[in-house]
Amino acid sequence: AEGWSGSDDPGTHATRVTEDFELLTFEEVWEASAELEACTSSPETLVCFLSDPADQQAVAQVVEELSAQTKVIFVVRDRAADANSADGYVVRSGDRDSCRQVLGDICATYGNVSGLLYMWPLEDAACLQDPAIIVDILQSLASTQLSCKRLLLVGEFASGLERCHLESWIGFERALRLAWPQTEVVVIGQEKEPGAARIRTLMLRLWNELGPEKAESAFYIEGKRQVCRIHPRAPQAAGDMLRDGGTYLITGGCGGLGFLFADYLARTRAANLVLNGRSALDDKKREKIRALEALGSQVLYVQADVCDHTRLSEGLAAAEARFGAVHGVIHAAGLSGGGSVFEKDRERFRQVLAPKIDGTLVLDEVLRGKALDFVCYFSSSAAILGDFGSCDYAVGNRFLMAHAQYGGGQRHSKRIVINWGLWADGGMGFGSAERTRMYLKSSGQRALEAGEGAAVFERLLGEVATQHLVLAGQPSRVHQFLGIGHGTTARQPARFHSAAADPGRRAELKGLSVSQCVAWDLKEHASRLLKVPRDRLDVDENLAEFGFDSISLAKFAGALSGHYGIPISPALFFSHPTLAQLTDYFVEAQAAAMEAFYRQPAAEPAGFSGQARITAPLLKRLQYRRSK
Repeated sequence: AEGWSGSDDPGTHATRVTEDFELLTFEEVWEASAELEACTSSPETLVCFLSDPADQQAVAQVVEELSAQTKVIFVVRDRAADANSADGYVVRSGDRDSCRQVLGDICATYGNVSGLLYMWPLEDAACLQDPAIIVDILQSLASTQLSCKRLLLVGEFASGLERCHLESWIGFERALRLAWPQTEVVVIGQEKEPGAARIRTLMLRLWNELGPEKAESAFYIEGKRQVCRIHPRAPQAAGDMLRDGGTYLITGGCGGLGFLFADYLARTRAANLVLNGRSALDDKKREKIRALEALGSQVLYVQADVCDHTRLSEGLAAAEARFGAVHGVIHAAGLSGGGSVFEKDRERFRQVLAPKIDGTLVLDEVLRGKALDFVCYFSSSAAILGDFGSCDYAVGNRFLMAHAQYGGGQRHSKRIVINWGLWADGGMGFGSAERTRMYLKSSGQRALEAGEGAAVFERLLGEVATQHLVLAGQPSRVHQFLGIGHGTTARQPARFHSAAADPGRRAELKGLSVSQCVAWDLKEHASRLLKVPRDRLDVDENLAEFGFDSISLAKFAGALSGHYGIPISPALFFSHPTLAQLTDYFVEAQAAAMEAFYRQPAAEPAGFSGQARITAPLLKRLQYRRSK
């Protein structure tokens, strides 16, 4: 298979190599990290979401000891106090407008802030179960344009389930580190520690987490710092966990991926299949069921929302009455995310989370006490690699990862979670063929095929490890994409500087429209980065076809950020995967910045006509067809 291999040298053109695609498996594990050095640079302003006066005092005392120059601003929940009182700002629970108002007032009074510490979960464990509060904060930061270098989502856990909820927030980190480069979002967690000194101990840790140039989520276990790392896994000897004629429950069983595995179990095991779904039987579902029965399976359809304990229990009882004991469960129910977290309402966000979080917990209750061979959670690679700023899909699938490891419920059954990459036919994609193509090609992947995915599922069932990331791709490029064996990963946010002093309207752009200027500069930066002649860059071709990969896309974002002085993330290229679409984005979504950047000089030098410099060949090169 022919692919592109990028170079870490930004001046080196990507070169074609030949490398076979393989089915690759990885494991993400928590492992010990070196303790952080004490932060020596003092943050100017910290915003701390913390309500209890004693906790506030403990935080303020630590900060005062470490830096007399740092200002701490407290944001409290539902306290009868004036919103602009000296002892803190007040946000009403569930009221996004009040959160926006508070951060807007802070922005107006203090300007930019060095860090924001979300610490309400330390005082109210219910906050762990409601990531919609974090969505309110993110949307408020974006709408008020309060510049914040680092957002720390802070929590502690006293049980496995609390840890699952806290770990699910890592989905925000993975989803936003490409899509929102101006603010680094990470999760800092610790085991719940007794005693009055716990806030002080935690604040000392948080202070140090504000210091490193590269932020990453970290958990403190038995007082030691741990971080997530991805490691490749070689195939292992595995036992056979599937039974001929066994009975298997598949949530989301008539959906794309659920039905794919129902078909596999029917073909290979003549299994009794209990297919669960939210909607009533219709002609399409009946046709699918007849196809499974034609393969020798018996099928029972259970209409029940996976979050509905009563209906799911009744359906399972009906299945046991017909088939006997259930031997295994595949939890494949889910809703796709999509769209930006900055545009979502609470209801839609929670709808996407529900089958992955609430449904998993309900399933645990329904299965309690049953001797199953296995419970397999179908998660997504988005839990590890992000979902381009949607966040709900990444958070929900991240919960499944943690629950397989630490959750309660049906613990005497074998429990595994598989983070699937994109499937050729399974209902998992990025909403458009061009976007999906861009993601796969730039990261060295291809879509998973039904046969190979089902085969690796059966193998992984018999392995010892609990969590598995499954991708089909060219090994060296996928390893590069995952940051394995590299000092940095392609998913780090691009840094940018102000371009106020950069003369946008250069001599070669005189007389051109803003749209033509943008088109010219995009080609120029792409040509320079890839060492590809400008005339070989078709503005309607997918960027991945030019040789862009995960690393060079991050460099392209950094170059454009530096050029225009606005934050540009690599995620932009997945939603606008051609130069023509990128031009449209800058001209329309960044209209004010582009008008200012390419502002015409007040007057032309005498005797000079800018338009006269635009030759016919140049005009032809500047033309592009807009995709609408």
